[in-house]
Amino acid sequence: MKKVDGVYKIYNRNLGLVENLELISWIKEVESLGAGEILVTSVDKDGSEDGYDLELIELVSKEVSIPVIANAGAGKPQDCVEAVKKGADAIAAASIFHFTQYTPNNIKEELHKNNFSVRLH
Repeated sequence: MKKVDGVYKIYNRNLGLVENLELISWIKEVESLGAGEILVTSVDKDGSEDGYDLELIELVSKEVSIPVIANAGAGKPQDCVEAVKKGADAIAAASIFHFTQYTPNNIKEELHKNNFSVRLH
């Protein structure tokens, strides 16, 4: 997704913005077609390491009953906690592991400290 003039738009890396799709209608259609989960990626946050798009995660997670995976923006373990607090059922991360000192265990420990159930070590 990409925010344009304050509105979330569907973004396809090959096509760019897909103007004829409205976010909520699209995610509901994807769910009705049998998707088992939705990976929510904010193009604006991808690689930024300044936190997930919490508004987008909350918006999507309130509209579907399937799991929502937050993607794009994690820079510190607390970012992952905030994404789960906003409704993400899981998180995906990459740059945080490539370009910072954090490990998956650091994120799990932070989630555990915030009373989320995780398998430690």
